Amino acid sequence: MDDLSASLYSRLDSKEYRDRAVIEVQKNVDAKMDTLADNVKNKAKIDKHYVHDCVDDAVMVIALKDKEELEEIRKRSTNVIIHRLVESTESSPGARL
Repeated sequence: MDDLSASLYSRLDSKEYRDRAVIEVQKNVDAKMDTLADNVKNKAKIDKHYVHDCVDDAVMVIALKDKEELEEIRKRSTNVIIHRLVESTESSPGARL
């Protein structure tokens, strides 16, 4: 038993074992770093698409508001303003005439 434990301790202490352990740990760290880098790249792509979609939506909303404003201006351009005319308080269009 002592020979076995002495053999085990000598193998653990050996430089070769430590070198293999360091290489294995380094491979694991490299693999995890590659995975994290891929995740960050994918997240950046998703964020770019999300930002692009948000900007598109904002531009569409502004364009719609501009269109509504232009339509309102077009409607008002045909209105006639008569100064000192009192507006009717009747609710039905027929009674206002």
